[in-house]
Amino acid sequence: MYTFDGSIVSDLHKDAYGFRPTSTFWDQWNAGSDADKQHIWDHLLEELDFTINHESNQKVAAINSFELEIANALDLGASSRDVAIRWVVQSMMLTEFDLSYGGSHICYIKDLPYSMAPLFDNAINFLMKEAA
Repeated sequence: MYTFDGSIVSDLHKDAYGFRPTSTFWDQWNAGSDADKQHIWDHLLEELDFTINHESNQKVAAINSFELEIANALDLGASSRDVAIRWVVQSMMLTEFDLSYGGSHICYIKDLPYSMAPLFDNAINFLMKEAA
């Protein structure tokens, strides 16, 4: 039984490798038998698993690095975690334009999960008021 789906193979390729298939890929795909397509499909699924695990490990490393920055700021005298976060954001030397994108921009720069964006709200509000 074949499980490949030609209508979404381009999406699977993009998720696995970060870009759409090349013409060489399409030549192989279109010339392949169903068994060949299933082999390509299975390989793409393996690559997707690798990519997901790699990205997950990167996020964990980014969170650990960020938490180390917070700990260092607290060691340097930040009076609270909130102040430590503000110091970390200040150290990024962001423009008002950058800050206007909110915490999601900081998450993007630091490769943090976007679910952490609200963590930066107080720091951004403080820095935006300070800049005004």
